[in-house]
Amino acid sequence: MRKKGFMYTFFIILLIGLLTLSFQLQNRSNTVLDQATLLTARMESTNDLLDDVLLDFNRVVGVSAVHAFLSAIEIARRTETYLDDVNLRIPELMRNGTEGGVEINGSRDTSLAVWGEAVSNISGEFGVNISLSPAAITLSEEGPWIVNITATVNITLQDTLSDSLWNFTYVSTYLMNISQHNLTDPTFIIEGRRNYNLNTGTPTSQDLPSVFSQNPYTSWWWNDTSQFYPLNVNVSDLRAHMQTFRYRNDTDAPSFLMRFEGNFSASPNGIESFVDVLASPWSTDYAVSPIYCLTDFQFLVSGCTTQHRITNMPPNFYIDDAHLVSYNLTKINST
Repeated sequence: MRKKGFMYTFFIILLIGLLTLSFQLQNRSNTVLDQATLLTARMESTNDLLDDVLLDFNRVVGVSAVHAFLSAIEIARRTETYLDDVNLRIPELMRNGTEGGVEINGSRDTSLAVWGEAVSNISGEFGVNISLSPAAITLSEEGPWIVNITATVNITLQDTLSDSLWNFTYVSTYLMNISQHNLTDPTFIIEGRRNYNLNTGTPTSQDLPSVFSQNPYTSWWWNDTSQFYPLNVNVSDLRAHMQTFRYRNDTDAPSFLMRFEGNFSASPNGIESFVDVLASPWSTDYAVSPIYCLTDFQFLVSGCTTQHRITNMPPNFYIDDAHLVSYNLTKINST
């Protein structure tokens, strides 16, 4: 969602709630003479407004979370550095639109602070004072593809006309599917440039392409009985996996959150892709020595001790012993 569209949408939602509140009160004041009943109506309407604010908070948590990760990618592209602590910096970006106190474009207009200020300003015009103070924001991986983002906000709402007061803490949970937001892997940006510069001595002209997208394939190759060997070995799914930047779960690989910190340790929620060097016109300038396997973190960072070619895959497509087994490619190993 574009930032201007995001701001416009929640302004409209809030204004509808506030205008509804105003209309309800005006309507009831014309038909109900009893002051106590009028106050009750005011409290009920204000409570409805509070419900709308909470619903909007649930939505804004998701928006600010996605933009926080987009901002982390912006930082990687601009500074060629990882986040020093993903569990500290992503919440900071969500809360304030800053990283280490520095404002980041990607989160500047979508932070919880901006939203809270807008809610307070608009509600005050209708005799309702709302104070929202975002507190704890925590991240956890609910598997390879889902990040659980929990945000707590302290809310104080006072209706200046009925002298009623709400003061409580609200918790919102957003399950972010990393495959749905077209997020670039910061590993490809930072390590790809380092890899290129190391092997050429000159700055890279183009980043290696990547996007977090879950692999849909259940098999990597099959026999085409209408063809003779080796043409009968169909590896179109394996090629598509590489060329569309798909990721698969592998417990020897780093997870989504770990990649934003530059941590390449193995994780139960690890995900990995292949570097599609064929997509770059400078492919021969990456990882020239030694021959690297194309599993992303091996190609860009660690290298591998064994290399195997695969039947009908490009000649520079190498994988190691472990991936030969985990991708079930042993029978078409052509090395």
